[in-house]
Amino acid sequence: MQHKAIAIALAKLKKRIELDDRVNWKIAQRFAIAWQQSGVIPYRWQNGQLEILLVTTSSGKRWGIPKGNVEILMSPAESACKEAREEAGVLGTVITPAIGSYEYRKRSFTNYVQVFWLRVETELEIWEEASLRRRRWMSLEQAIERVKPPLREFLDSIDDSIVPPR
Repeated sequence: MQHKAIAIALAKLKKRIELDDRVNWKIAQRFAIAWQQSGVIPYRWQNGQLEILLVTTSSGKRWGIPKGNVEILMSPAESACKEAREEAGVLGTVITPAIGSYEYRKRSFTNYVQVFWLRVETELEIWEEASLRRRRWMSLEQAIERVKPPLREFLDSIDDSIVPPR
C-alpha cells in the first residue's frame, strides 16, 4: 500500500514538473526573458594532444557543444552531463566548477550557457539523438574554426590555465 502511495505522489510530481516546464517556456517566449542553459566540452587526451568532441545541431547544419536548458531538480553540471549523453552519446566525469559562460540570442530571448569540461570515459554506439546529430573529435584549433560566434570566441579564450586535467 505504501508503494502505491509513493508511486501516485511521484506521478503527480512528474506531471507538475512537466507543466511547470511548459509554462516556464511559454513565459520565456512571451516576455523574451533569459533562459539558463548548461553545456559541456567533451574532451580526451590522445597521444599527448587535447581533443574535444563537437556535435552538429539537430538540423545538422552547424557544429557546437552538447548543451540545453538546465533541467528542473538538476544542477547545471548534472544537466550538462545529461545533454552530453543525449546529444553526443558520451559518458564521463564533469569537472566543476564551470570554466566560463557565454550568451546568445535565439527566438528573441537571451540564453546564458554555463560551460563545463567533461572527461569522456565511454562513447556509446547507440544514443538518443544519434539519428539527428553527427559527432567528431578534433583539436581545439579545428573546433574554433568550425563553430560560429559566440561559441567561437568562448573556445578561443581557453588558455593553458583552464586546460582540463589528463
